[in-house]
Amino acid sequence: MKTVEWPEGIPSVDKNFYDAYDDVEIAQTVKEYVGLKKLKSSYINSIIGFVTNHPDMQDGRIRSSQVETRAVTGRLATKDPNTSQIPRADNPAKQEIKSMFASPPGWCMMETDYRQAEVRWWCQIAGDEEFAKLFWNMLELRDRHLRNPGDKELAKRVVAECDIHRQVAALMHGVPIQDVTKAMRQAAKNITFGSIFGQHSSTLARKLGISEPEAKALQDKFLLRFRKAAEWLHEIEVFAEAHGFVETPMGRRRHLAAEFQSGIPGVINRAKRQARNSPIQGSSSDMMLLAGCLIQDYIWANNKDWKLINLVHDATYTEYKLDLEVANDITNVVGNIMTQDVGRVLEADFGVKLIVPFEIEFKIGTRMGHMHAVDANKPLETLIEELKLAA
Repeated sequence: MKTVEWPEGIPSVDKNFYDAYDDVEIAQTVKEYVGLKKLKSSYINSIIGFVTNHPDMQDGRIRSSQVETRAVTGRLATKDPNTSQIPRADNPAKQEIKSMFASPPGWCMMETDYRQAEVRWWCQIAGDEEFAKLFWNMLELRDRHLRNPGDKELAKRVVAECDIHRQVAALMHGVPIQDVTKAMRQAAKNITFGSIFGQHSSTLARKLGISEPEAKALQDKFLLRFRKAAEWLHEIEVFAEAHGFVETPMGRRRHLAAEFQSGIPGVINRAKRQARNSPIQGSSSDMMLLAGCLIQDYIWANNKDWKLINLVHDATYTEYKLDLEVANDITNVVGNIMTQDVGRVLEADFGVKLIVPFEIEFKIGTRMGHMHAVDANKPLETLIEELKLAA
């Protein structure tokens, strides 16, 4: 196994080494140790340092700084500490690190997340009504299930059909959605996000473990099925090269003239990828910032004691008293703001009429690493009661 030499000449190993020796206990133990050490240095030490030394955090509450102008796509950034890059709770160690962020006694927090925001904005900007139908169909099915939570057959349909990547795979391959395999879904997901980010067929082939011609054939099948979305990908690259910029429907621009005029193929190709992604991610960011402003305006205007504590990518985080009446109130208000009110403002102030429904999903909990989804199978009343008992 080839090793990588550090400048000092000390041999090191990378991910490929650990993958190659995934059946060797000592290698995997070292991998786990390295991962835990990185988590400790990246998150635990930093967070403890802030609550120990920072004058504004001596009460144990984290108060990061919000930076609106750091990300070129308009994504809200945070620093000191960066609460936008808390690790995903996909193993026990990360789950506990994420759970360092907790509500005060008697309170809980709610995560309200836009579902597939960037895919929906691609569909919206491209004006692909056939693509949009998939989202409308999923919304209608979810609403039916919420009205009839005891219908087991409907619950099975929600699991099978309310997944955009399964929907796309079924259309790509011309099969009933029930016949979509895990591999077909994964391919559809990689192609969808790969299209947004300008992924080459060779990269897709490597990710799926197939040949490049097979990967190219899958990409072509997807793009033929959603023609308007595919045409927009090409048109936005041409526009960016001709005009030196791209912009969101709300007017946020990303300037790319220098990159296209550089004459360097690698730089130009990167600019083409940015031309695709910037209007999509920028629109998602603009919507998120608008939702946050509307939520905070509502809190102030109605003298609510709720707290809007963070915006992370496509989700808002609010904090409120652990009470069912309060929970129902804030869930309805935040849900309506992020779906209905945001849409009205986009149309009234920016002339953007949404052809795609923007859905949200709720999670609640007292610790960020142990949030629970609110759905027909586990309604808000049940979760609030469980959180009260656990407290």
